[in-house]
Amino acid sequence: MPRQRKTVAQLKKEGTFRKDRHGKREEAENAITALSVFTEETKLIAPTSITEKYLKEYYEYHTSLLINLKILNPVDLPELEILYNLIQQLRDIQRALKKTDIVKDFDAYERLTKLQVSVSNQCNKLANKYYISPSARTKLQLDQLELQHKSIETKSAIAKLLDKRNQ
Repeated sequence: MPRQRKTVAQLKKEGTFRKDRHGKREEAENAITALSVFTEETKLIAPTSITEKYLKEYYEYHTSLLINLKILNPVDLPELEILYNLIQQLRDIQRALKKTDIVKDFDAYERLTKLQVSVSNQCNKLANKYYISPSARTKLQLDQLELQHKSIETKSAIAKLLDKRNQ
């Protein structure tokens, strides 16, 4: 079995990078990186399969939050769309359950209840992965605050260095 190729970063670190030999590989790695990561300015709109206004707004807020924390990648979008479709189905089932009378139509009520449990379980699995459950949401907010705190610290450290340099 042949040994693995070294990445461009490894070659540069070792000092064995040659532009004539490894130049195209560097371009390819940069292109792949650019396609596989969102920038902080990226604003995603809700997919057309999500019809409820509330869910569309929350989808846009949620994706922007995940992008700012560098958690969301383009690969995650189909699964995230499935999650929001499940939430939409769950809300539709809950509305149908409210309209259904237990005494008059017990069979329909029982089917809807079983469907609600099934969709809810699927939704919970994906919700934990994408920070929608209450505990995960708290962790996400704490991560965001920590990120803001670190950016303030780094700004003040740079300001200190500039002050020392100017004196």
